[in-house]
Amino acid sequence: CLRDEGFAWPLEGAVLQPLAGMRGFEADEGLLAGALDFSVLLFDLTRDPPSLRASVPFDEEVRRVILSGGVLFVVTRSGEEARDAVHIVDVSDPARPRRLPVLTSEVIDAVAVDGSLLFVVSGAALYLIDVTAPVDPVMLQYVTLPCAVSEIDASGGISLLACGEKGLFGLNVSDPFHPLLQSLAPVEGLVPGKALGEGGTWVILGEAAG
Repeated sequence: CLRDEGFAWPLEGAVLQPLAGMRGFEADEGLLAGALDFSVLLFDLTRDPPSLRASVPFDEEVRRVILSGGVLFVVTRSGEEARDAVHIVDVSDPARPRRLPVLTSEVIDAVAVDGSLLFVVSGAALYLIDVTAPVDPVMLQYVTLPCAVSEIDASGGISLLACGEKGLFGLNVSDPFHPLLQSLAPVEGLVPGKALGEGGTWVILGEAAG
């Protein structure tokens, strides 16, 4: 954790332990969620130094974590049943995480959250799920996709889907009951692998074409 006021050098901060083997992390509103193979660690970043508040165990391998507004979304993969899942966990009190519903599918390729909308890509389909009340998620709409999605991100009612050599696709969900999918202009010289969005600005990551 680094304090970036003024980007003075050397940067001041703290080292979080134990983080050996961490597969990914996400921070939101003073909380950090770090993914290990079969658990997620919750750190309180408002304390100095940051402190470990809880560990949330899972029976399946953790693949991805998303933290948004006091709710933790954990994507897992079961090797035996080959069934993926999105676990919803209330972490508004990080010392006492509370498990909420689990959404399952034979395969989950990519997941994103934008406000109260959860985006789940499964094969050639994208599901829009209302998580305004995370204890009772509601499926709003189903969108057939024209490509295999490698990554998805969403911000401000717009979702970008990275489809490798097929380029980028945008999904306008300002009206989630009538989402609009459209192909975007290709990024010259780039095979998109990931799109990251925040506040109307997007960063496209990928490999050089050709």
